[in-house]
Amino acid sequence: MKYAFTTLAVGDKYLSSAIRFADRLNSKCKSHQMIIATDLETTPIPNVKFYKIPSERKFFTGQFFNYNLKYFPIKSSSEFDVIIYVDSDWEIYDGFDEEKLLNFLETFMKSDLDFLFERPHKIGPSKNDNNCFWKNKIHPYNLLNTSQYDDCDVCNEQFLLFKGGKKLIKFCDYWEKRCAYLESIDGWAFAEGVEIGMSAKDAGMISEYSLFRELPQFFKFTSVSGIEYTRF
Repeated sequence: MKYAFTTLAVGDKYLSSAIRFADRLNSKCKSHQMIIATDLETTPIPNVKFYKIPSERKFFTGQFFNYNLKYFPIKSSSEFDVIIYVDSDWEIYDGFDEEKLLNFLETFMKSDLDFLFERPHKIGPSKNDNNCFWKNKIHPYNLLNTSQYDDCDVCNEQFLLFKGGKKLIKFCDYWEKRCAYLESIDGWAFAEGVEIGMSAKDAGMISEYSLFRELPQFFKFTSVSGIEYTRF
């Protein structure tokens, strides 16, 4: 089984963080690959492939960073059996163990699931709430006038796990089109879980959430307010 971690790292701060993650991963793993999508020039690192973000993409749209650019590192990793997307400000924590990770990935590969995520949050029950955190996505995608995506989840976008192959490429193609659409209207890119959920449905993906408890104390990240969180 070939597996890869992948991330988006725009700017020096996030590229440096992604490289620290990769270095720590190299000290913990023997069979992995890491894919980093970035806007900067890089130097070679063992077990890491760097990809430049396509020049036609915009880094900001709707006065926010274009978080939908995450489609690109995931699509760049689609040749692998399993792809683990992690935000570039995450860190490897002390409990990380490659054998436990591989056992978890083997279980995932034997399942009928295509995609794992955190945080169930259905579009349907939330789209009429003017206070929902992704309200600026409702009008651009005409969600009040369709029930097509009501059963989709606006997932936590920090950590995602996919099977590679044709479904994943199809998923990324849908997500890329939505990324380009928001760029064209200068739409609000925050809460890219909306695009992820809709694109997963369009690609026919079978998904599930909250199965990461088998990876205890594997990762950590620090919030913008300085609070440290461990996963999972």
